[in-house]
Amino acid sequence: MTTRPIPHDLSEFDRQLIEHLDEHINSEKEVIDLYDALSHDDHPYVSFIAELIGEDEARHHRLFTEWIETIKALAELRDAPDGIPHVDYHPVDPETIHLVDKLLDFEQADLEAARKLRHEIRSVRTATLWSMLIELVIADTKKHIKVLKFLRARLGERGVIPVGAVAPYPHL
Repeated sequence: MTTRPIPHDLSEFDRQLIEHLDEHINSEKEVIDLYDALSHDDHPYVSFIAELIGEDEARHHRLFTEWIETIKALAELRDAPDGIPHVDYHPVDPETIHLVDKLLDFEQADLEAARKLRHEIRSVRTATLWSMLIELVIADTKKHIKVLKFLRARLGERGVIPVGAVAPYPHL
């Protein structure tokens, strides 16, 4: 059961989603505390790894909290300045699409470079943390590519603002 107040006019789907997210947040509090305790280990490499994972867990905690705030704000017909923004359907500046495409190209090249580096450092994979770090970089880069492809697809669904035109609703 959730420990957060839930608006009365939520759909059953939203109510269950908030309860699921809240339960996950509450269970992660203990996990975050455990990673924090492990980060104080006498072995620097253990501390380093615990801090890396702990940062991810803290980000997940923040994202789920923002998600809950967004659901509540929708039900209460109010803005959620600390929530997750909605995907709008306003036309997109061509420069935005260009930047996303450029970043996607960069991330794909970065992925290839990271794979090459992984191959180059394989001789020290058991004596250092380097191979683990490059695997994290590869995983993060794949995640960045996935997110940018999602963003590019959403942008492609919108109209493009003609060159020289002013964007409607610039505040949204």
